[in-house]
This record gives sequence, C-alpha cells and structure tokens, in this order.
Amino acid sequence: MHTGFGALTSLVKLQASFNPLQHLPDGLFSLPRLELFRLAVGQLPMWPTAADLAARRSLPSLAWCSLGHNPAAAPVPPLPAALPRVRRADLEVGTKLGQGASGEVFKGKCSADAVDCC
Repeated sequence: MHTGFGALTSLVKLQASFNPLQHLPDGLFSLPRLELFRLAVGQLPMWPTAADLAARRSLPSLAWCSLGHNPAAAPVPPLPAALPRVRRADLEVGTKLGQGASGEVFKGKCSADAVDCC
C-alpha cells in the first residue's frame, strides 16, 4: 500500500513552486494520473531522464512539467537583440486548435513581407 504522495492516486495537477525541495518524494513517481507538475523557483538539482522514467514505468500521464529556475532546468538562451515586429493587421487567424488554462490557441498565418525586424 502506498503512503504519502503515492497514496494520492487520483492527483492530476501538482503545483509546488517556490518550494525548497532538493529531492522529489519517491511516491511522486507512482502517481498514475499526474498530468501537470510545476516546481518552478526551487532547489531541485536533477530530474530523471525519460529513459529512467520509462524503465520505472513512472508518471505515464505526465504531459507538462515546469522546473524553471531550478538547478535541474536547462539554462534559458538569451533573447536576440532585436525581435521581429508583426502588426496584428498582417495576421490571419484560422481555426481554433485548442484551449487550456492559459487561453485559446488558433492556427495562424502571417504574410511573408509583414515581418519587420527592428
């Protein structure tokens, strides 16, 4: 019988950001329904590789994981000095592809000559 995190078999989303975890509880890896895990701004030194998770048959439903600002996270590349600017009028919004907690996602098209690098 699982105890601790492992007993939370119906858990789907786990928000643990700003938590000073330096290792993940073992029971976390036995959560069959966990789809979203967020541990941003923490002290986690490493995250298991995809091969490790597959070998352990861990987190089969995990679709989204955020580890930003943890030692385990890959460094964010610097932004280019100038980003291209696109006018809203030059965008053609197409069919809706989906939606989530952050809003709706649509297929779009930008006219090729509309991008102006500043």
